[in-house]
Amino acid sequence: MRLLKFIIFLAIMGVAVFGFDRLLNIYTDSDGEIEAVNGNFSMHLEKVSSWADRLSGRWDSDNLQAAMLYAEQVGRYLSAEERRILNERIAASFLAKTEELIKNSYSPQMEPCRIGPGLELRPEMSDLDINFAGFNYLTSMVPLVKQSATWTRLNKLRRLHNTLYDFSIRSHNIDSKIKPQLDLENGSPRVSWNSPFNYDNYAHSQLLQSRALASEIGAFPELTSLNWVKNTLNETQLLKKLGTGKDSYISREKRDMNNFKSTFMHKFNDLCGPLPENYTKRQYNDREKVLKQLKQLEREFNSIDINADFVDMIAQFRRVHLNGYKL
Repeated sequence: MRLLKFIIFLAIMGVAVFGFDRLLNIYTDSDGEIEAVNGNFSMHLEKVSSWADRLSGRWDSDNLQAAMLYAEQVGRYLSAEERRILNERIAASFLAKTEELIKNSYSPQMEPCRIGPGLELRPEMSDLDINFAGFNYLTSMVPLVKQSATWTRLNKLRRLHNTLYDFSIRSHNIDSKIKPQLDLENGSPRVSWNSPFNYDNYAHSQLLQSRALASEIGAFPELTSLNWVKNTLNETQLLKKLGTGKDSYISREKRDMNNFKSTFMHKFNDLCGPLPENYTKRQYNDREKVLKQLKQLEREFNSIDINADFVDMIAQFRRVHLNGYKL
């Protein structure tokens, strides 16, 4: 009798131990499915990949969070090598899906736009912005993705996209630079100005940048297929914009020059007036210097294709402030 009771006790203990072990080796996922942790490891790889596969059209952070939570919980029952492989699967599957989402966000007819830098997802954002924000979020949550060539490519794609957009909206309008003025320096009249802007050099640099961008985006069909990018890098259109920009710049310099010429004599008389009867050598030489400065200023304007005719103004200045005087 005692032997029978002992056998029954052992049977009960065996069932209890088996049941307890079974409880330690199950996991209830976010869908309510019961998965065997110590079962087929490939099942866990497929499971985390399935959350990436659910991404469609737009990024959704909930899928990544679910996959990471699953990996964290089942990881307690896996070896270090298995946990490493599982995390690598999350990185690879979500990065591949993110790349697919971003590629699908492009279409030839899309409007020119700049990709935002943030992590925040808002419903009113474009698919492209949301998917790149998802890319940022994925990078912050799974730094392992940085080791992938795909991650490097997507970063370069974003940089080139934004560079192209900034280039496309550039007006090439340059404000006047010379800005001549007459003032007193240590009691002596002085004509001063800034160096003119070399618009031809600027136009050449813009043309070179356009060609460099065209070459750099050759490996990115997402960009080369965009109509607004084609228009941006069209040399005929660019040269037309640069020609208009140069005309506008010259016009602004002419405006400043004409304003200076029209007010010069009146301002000089207000600042200095005629030479006094007992003028000094310095006072006379100051006027000679102003004459030389006016001639140099005229050459500065002419250097950028402005016909700066200072002849009448110089003659008037000489007649009023130098003729009849001598040292």
